[in-house]
Amino acid sequence: MWRAVLSARLGFVLFMIAGMTLFGLRDPGYTYDPTLMLRNIYGAPHAVLTIYEVAPGMDAQFLDAMVKAGPYNNALSGFANERILQSLPLSEGKTRLFFSIGRYYDLGTAEFIESQRNSTVRPFLVRDQLRLDASLVEYLLADWGWEKGTQHLVVRAQAFKTNEIFQKNLSALSFFKSGYVGQVGMLEVFPEGTSLDQVRAKVGERHGLSGASIFSTRVAAGYAVYSEYFSTPRNLAEYTFMIPPVGGLPLGGQAGIVVQNYIPR
Repeated sequence: MWRAVLSARLGFVLFMIAGMTLFGLRDPGYTYDPTLMLRNIYGAPHAVLTIYEVAPGMDAQFLDAMVKAGPYNNALSGFANERILQSLPLSEGKTRLFFSIGRYYDLGTAEFIESQRNSTVRPFLVRDQLRLDASLVEYLLADWGWEKGTQHLVVRAQAFKTNEIFQKNLSALSFFKSGYVGQVGMLEVFPEGTSLDQVRAKVGERHGLSGASIFSTRVAAGYAVYSEYFSTPRNLAEYTFMIPPVGGLPLGGQAGIVVQNYIPR
């Protein structure tokens, strides 16, 4: 009989452990906290913004080479996140623009990744890629008030200056999530002389904004912005990069669909 009692008690204990695991009723120290991953991307101070002109019919080969030769398969503590976007409109059989936004903690890691990837992706390009090294200035995060029923506003945040955005229930924290694809994003390069306030005003007034990263560029005394949207503004697809024939700074903007969005494995 004691064996039956022991077996019943053991079964009950296993049932309780399974239930606690399934419904999250265990020690909170062992539960998954997505804030740690969000902070990694939020706090990366360096960015490499790259524009690629991919030859017709080479989209799949280009993306495969980008990921295999990029930071995804490398155990690099200096890498935070990379997003690769395919330009709009999605016209088949034509030269296509892709652009990537790589986020890093140190410039050495960025240089290592970019230099080793160049020769791998070159066979799929119409010409050499255009690269902009940049430094994070601040974020614009849209709080649409869905959770609290409040009015839409845009919050400015500087990495490691405040943790306030992680203490609020902001819908725009999704801007820092990795793994998600299909979002509409846009990369813009502003002409030299454009003030930071002008950049904030232009990007922050767009309907449907999720979030934006404002960077200072090292090629010229200007700003570049990467932004994403919950709802795509009507005129976003009308933007296009003005790319100089040889070298120089691309100006304007380009909208695209996020097709890769990853952190290191």
